[in-house]
Amino acid sequence: MITAYASFPAYKALNSNTYFIRSGAAGSKCTLEEPCGSLNQKLVEQAGKNARFYLAGGHRYDLGGRLVLSQGQSLFGRTQDFKKVSAGNERPELIGGLTIQGKNHAQPVILQALQLVNGAEVQRFGVDIEKARDVRIEDVRIGQRDFEKNFARGIQISGSTDIQIQNSSIYASSTVLDGYGLFVEGNASNILQY
Repeated sequence: MITAYASFPAYKALNSNTYFIRSGAAGSKCTLEEPCGSLNQKLVEQAGKNARFYLAGGHRYDLGGRLVLSQGQSLFGRTQDFKKVSAGNERPELIGGLTIQGKNHAQPVILQALQLVNGAEVQRFGVDIEKARDVRIEDVRIGQRDFEKNFARGIQISGSTDIQIQNSSIYASSTVLDGYGLFVEGNASNILQY
């Protein structure tokens, strides 16, 4: 396993709890040399807290509904070789929704360089942040311009603090709920969007 790439910022340095995933790969070790082929709830639960999931750019990942991240777990969109942050249309595409919950102050939860889309309008919320602390969303597109297949709420935040949303696009629309790109409720505080 690689210990670090010089171009990685310090908080993204590789460690023993880093999982490499390339959609359709046949590996079972989730290493750089043998990436796993899918991102799912079973893998997330087995990985434990503070796990980092590196997703190959240009690939689609069907989450099978909602993926629930626990303490300190993060998702990073990377290039095909995993060496750099993915960008634009080369960001990995996640189909489904994400829930971030729990006390994450031990290590921030980071969503970086991803595209999140609603599969067949099943998910009401793109990213649901519940009673979490220290969450960073950077260069993430949530939803899409297509009115028919959007989330009712791109990001819903409740009872959470220290949330940063940077350089991200959030699309939402709904006939069931009021469509909100960012919906905040329940004693949420210190939310920065820039």
